[in-house]
Amino acid sequence: MIYGVIVTIVGFTVSDADLDKAEGVDINLRTGLGMLALGVFFLVWLKLRPTPPPVDTEQLPPETDKGTERPGSHLMQGRSSLGWLRPCTAIRG
Repeated sequence: MIYGVIVTIVGFTVSDADLDKAEGVDINLRTGLGMLALGVFFLVWLKLRPTPPPVDTEQLPPETDKGTERPGSHLMQGRSSLGWLRPCTAIRG
């Protein structure tokens, strides 16, 4: 947001020569206001949907025997991890 404030100030203090170079478009002002709007959006988003607090691992129940198994590994039984790269044999004629 600080950079947005700086660019907006530069946009307000633009000279006529700079405006002529940019064909009458005050790009610093537009960019600065866009940065400020995006910064305000993210601040409002942060307040409305804060990140959840970290989970204390000492209070979690103990792991079962399947603790070393990766989630979803039961779906890959009999397949290699790169099985999706193999060409489909059903399409070949």
